[in-house]
Amino acid sequence: MQIRDIEACRAQLIAVWKQAFGDDEEFISLIFDVLGDELNAFAHFEGGVPVSALYALDITLEYEGKSFFGYYVYACATQKEFRGSGLMAKLLEECKKHAENNQKAFLCLVPAESSLYDYYRRSGFEEAMFKKSSPAFDKAASTERITPDEYFAFRRRLPGNALHWEGKSLEYVKAAYD
Repeated sequence: MQIRDIEACRAQLIAVWKQAFGDDEEFISLIFDVLGDELNAFAHFEGGVPVSALYALDITLEYEGKSFFGYYVYACATQKEFRGSGLMAKLLEECKKHAENNQKAFLCLVPAESSLYDYYRRSGFEEAMFKKSSPAFDKAASTERITPDEYFAFRRRLPGNALHWEGKSLEYVKAAYD
C-alpha cells in the first residue's frame, strides 16, 4: 500500500531499510527529511508494522532533446524473515500502477547486487545500461553489463541530481573526471 504519512511509521521504515542495506539511521533520516513529500513510499504491513518497503523518486531522463518523466525505484527492502514470500513483487506491481496513474513514462532502478538482476527481470524490468552503449566506459567491453559498483562509482561523478545520457554529456563527465 502507498504510505500517505511516512512520519507515522518512520522508525519502522528505517529499521527495514537499515537491515537490508546496513546504512546508518542518520543517513536514512536525511533521505526522509530532504525528500519529504516527494518520497512516494510503498510498504507491506504485518501486524501494523512495515516489513517490506520501496520508494519511488521523481526522475527526468533527458534523451535527444526530449524529457521523459518517470520514477527511480529506490531502497527496495524486505525484512529477512519475510523474504521469498512475494511481498516485494506486489509492491513493485503497485508502484507500476501508481506510475501509470500519474502518467509516468518509465520506472528504473539499480539493483544493489548483481545477483538481483534476475529477480527484477521477473518483475518486468530489463537491463538498459551496458558498457558498450556508454562512452563513459570501455567500448571494447562488448555488451558486458555495468555492475552496481561501477554504476554507483560513475553516478557519484555526475554533477547535481540529474542523469544525463546524451553522448556529449557522458563524454564531458568522463573527460572531466578521468
